[in-house]
Amino acid sequence: MKVLNLGAAFIFVAAAASPYVAAAAPDGHDHHEGHGTAASADDAAGHDDHSDHTGHDHGPPKTSSDYEVSSSAYQIPAVSLTDQYGRSVRLDRLLAEERPTLVQFIFTSCTTICPVMGAVFGGAQTDIAALAPDYRMVSISIDPEYDTPERLREFAAKQNANPEWVLLTGSKEAVMQATKAFDALYQGDNKMYHQPYTFIRWRTSDDWVRIRGLMSITDLVKEFSDARKEGI
Repeated sequence: MKVLNLGAAFIFVAAAASPYVAAAAPDGHDHHEGHGTAASADDAAGHDDHSDHTGHDHGPPKTSSDYEVSSSAYQIPAVSLTDQYGRSVRLDRLLAEERPTLVQFIFTSCTTICPVMGAVFGGAQTDIAALAPDYRMVSISIDPEYDTPERLREFAAKQNANPEWVLLTGSKEAVMQATKAFDALYQGDNKMYHQPYTFIRWRTSDDWVRIRGLMSITDLVKEFSDARKEGI
């Protein structure tokens, strides 16, 4: 594992009382290095036919490839997004909660790294809860025009997401502000080139652990635990 000073797209945050209440859903339910190397020729050319991105299931890797860990400071923008149940969520307030929080940037029609990232989040929930029962997971879609709350719920269901896992979409402008804030922009206008980032923070501050690369469930839990020991 290399340690670099870089800057972010999965997030684990520490933040007391939450302005976002993970209550029962309105419908009654409780809730690569990147794509550039894994995408198809059509994807590399900017192909955006969502119908070609469905029907693929990817489990979490048993072992991880090389990933890089660094730390950086980020200012969370005061943008309003929409969760998987259609509720409005202020991102800055959500990520200022006094609880350890995990956040990632994904899109549901992705067939390469996003299903793996989601599977790792899903598979790590029990171990993360054992370390921090008040944890929060946050996944932000970088394809808000396609990723409706309904599609986010479907993505969450595949990973057996607990109520602590919040999935967000919103306007293209709001999502772009969030992506820029964490220095998680992808190449050009092609979302297929976004990178697998993870950010971790246990306490309320601007300092985050930033992890670049795909991790296994074991890796994710270890880095989450290490972030607490380091006081971030």
